[in-house]
Amino acid sequence: MSLWHATALILFLYIYFSYTGGQFLTSQQPYAIRGETFTWVCDIRGQQNPENVVFIKFRSRRSDTLSICTVKINECSSRRSRYSRYNCGCINNDTSSLYLTLTNIQADDEGKWACKQSSNTVYPVYLPVYYGPENVRFRYNTRDGLGFTEGEDSTLTCNADCEPQCNIRLYNKTINTSEPSSVNKNQLLSSNGSLSLVNISRDINGSAIICQAVHPNFSGTSVTAEIKLKVYYVARNIVFSTTDNETVIEGQDVNITCYSSDGCYPPCTFIWHHDSPYSYYYNYHRHRSNSDIAILSMKRVNRERSGVYKCEARQSQRPGLHKYRELTLTVYYPPKIEYLKSDAPNEIDEGSSVTLFCSVDSVPDSSISWSRSKESQLPTTGSKLFIPIATCGHADDYTCTADNGVGQPSTKTISVYVRCLPRIDQNQTTNGKGVPVIVGDDKTAVLTIHVIAYPLPTFKWYRLYSTGIEKPLTDFSIKQTDTLLSSTLTIEDFTVEDNGYYKVYVENSIGVRSHVFLVSYKPII
Repeated sequence: MSLWHATALILFLYIYFSYTGGQFLTSQQPYAIRGETFTWVCDIRGQQNPENVVFIKFRSRRSDTLSICTVKINECSSRRSRYSRYNCGCINNDTSSLYLTLTNIQADDEGKWACKQSSNTVYPVYLPVYYGPENVRFRYNTRDGLGFTEGEDSTLTCNADCEPQCNIRLYNKTINTSEPSSVNKNQLLSSNGSLSLVNISRDINGSAIICQAVHPNFSGTSVTAEIKLKVYYVARNIVFSTTDNETVIEGQDVNITCYSSDGCYPPCTFIWHHDSPYSYYYNYHRHRSNSDIAILSMKRVNRERSGVYKCEARQSQRPGLHKYRELTLTVYYPPKIEYLKSDAPNEIDEGSSVTLFCSVDSVPDSSISWSRSKESQLPTTGSKLFIPIATCGHADDYTCTADNGVGQPSTKTISVYVRCLPRIDQNQTTNGKGVPVIVGDDKTAVLTIHVIAYPLPTFKWYRLYSTGIEKPLTDFSIKQTDTLLSSTLTIEDFTVEDNGYYKVYVENSIGVRSHVFLVSYKPII
C-alpha cells in the first residue's frame, strides 16, 4: 500500500468513527520501522465513561486477538503488560486520548491493531513494518549456483531483504573504490536486479559487479554489495612438447608433456588416455598458476603401444567441461619376415608358372628385394616374385630380404625345384664342348660335365669306338667322381691308344641325355 493510500484510509476512518462513536487508532506515520519506536493513538471521544480501554492485536493466522496493554481510564494508568516492549496510558492526562508505544519494532508487530472497551465493535487498522535493505546477495542462475560456464546463456540476479521491495540496480565496476558514492560513476547494467548474459566468455571472469539496493520509501537508505564473476572454462589450446605425430624406436623411453597455453579456471587436471590395455598413462604436477601438466611417461616402449593417445583437460568443477587433443604415437621396429611361400608345390614342371610371396611385419614399411644363390641380386622388388615360365635354370634357392632402416635387415630363403630333363649348365665350365680335350706330358685326362636337372641325375661313362660300339670304362686307371649335378672322369697314364671319343649319359626320372668328349694325347716335344 502506498503512503498516499494509507493516509487517505486513516482520514476516512477517523471521520467515520467520529460520527459512529467507535474507537479509532491513528498514528503520525502509516508504517513502523523495524528496530525503532511507533506510537498508536486511540480516540474515545463520544464514549460513555468507559472504565478500561484495551489495545489489541489480531493474530495473523487466527481469528482471535492478543490483549497487549490495558488503560484504566479513571486513573489514566496502565495495567502491568506481559509484553515488555509495549506501554500505554493517557496523553497529557486526557482520558479521551490514549496512546500505545511499541519499542524496538519487530517483524511480528506487523498486522491488524485496534483499541476497544467492553463489547463495543472493533475497527482494526493494519500496521505494516518496514525494514531494509539488508542481506544483499547475488545468485548465479546455474545448476550449482557457483558460477557461469563459458559459452552458456545465464542470468546473474541480486536480491535484498527489504519491505516493501527495494529498488535494485546492477553496475559494472569501473572505478576501484569501495565508497558508496562511486556507484553513480559506474556503468549501469540493470535497473531490476537481473543481468542476462549470452554466450558467456572467459573474458568477464573476475569482473566486478556492484549491486545497489535502495529502499523505496527512504531514498537515502541504500546498501551495496560487490561480486567478482566466476566463469568456469577449459583450455582452448592444448599443447604437446612434441608434434601431433611422434615416432620412437622400440625399446626407447617416451616422455611427452601436455599442458594448456591459455589456462583453465579453476586449474584443470590433465590426463592421458589410450584405447588399449594401458588405459591411462599420466604423471602430472603443478606447471603454472592456472593449469597442470600431464607427462606421458613409458619405459622401453614396445610396438603394442603404438596408437592414438588423447590428452584431456578436465574441469573438476564442471564434469562435462573438458577438451581433448589427439597425438599419434608410432613405434618403429625392425622387419620380421612372417612367411615366405609359393603358390605352387615346391616341385613344379618345366613350363609352368610360380609366384613367391614374402610377408613382412615392420614399421615403417620395409623395402623388399630378391636374390638367388646363382645371382646376387634380382631386378624384382616388392612382396611378390613372379616366374611366368619356369625352366631348369629357375631351379634355385630364392632369398627375400626386408630392410626398413631400423635394426638389421631380415632374410628368409625358399627352394624352387623344376622337374626337367638334364642339360649342360651354361653357367659352369664343361670341358670338351666342341673342341678336343688335349692330354699333355702328365698323361692325365680330366673330363668334367656340369648339368642342370631335377630330380638329381646319375652319370654313366663309356668309351665310344669308331664302329659305334660303346663299352663301359672298367680300367683301374680310370676314376669317376660324381657330385649332385656334376661328374668328373679322370684317366691316368693316358697314351696314344687311349685317343678317341668318350661318352657320358646323364639320366633322371624325366629322361636321359648324353654328351661326347674327344680326347687326344699330344705330348710336348
